[in-house]
Amino acid sequence: MGLFFTAKKVSAQDFKNVRSMLLSKGLSHREIEEVAMLAQGALDEIGRERGMDRREIEQLCRTLRTNREAHSLSDHQIDIVEEVLKKKL
Repeated sequence: MGLFFTAKKVSAQDFKNVRSMLLSKGLSHREIEEVAMLAQGALDEIGRERGMDRREIEQLCRTLRTNREAHSLSDHQIDIVEEVLKKKL
């Protein structure tokens, strides 16, 4: 019998709480929606892949940092997004 390692993930349900936490930390509804649009693919995956793991959170934040013209988040706000998502793992 083998051991199965299940990586911690932020689920779609967890992301509802993430939205509230981001709002309480000063992000606007629009900024939270910009983050949610990028996260949606990972949150909607099928089966064991569903949810955001640490690697996907880091990729999301890297995407936000390298595509500054596509959203209105500052570097500080991106740091907040990363912190809040990683706390949910």
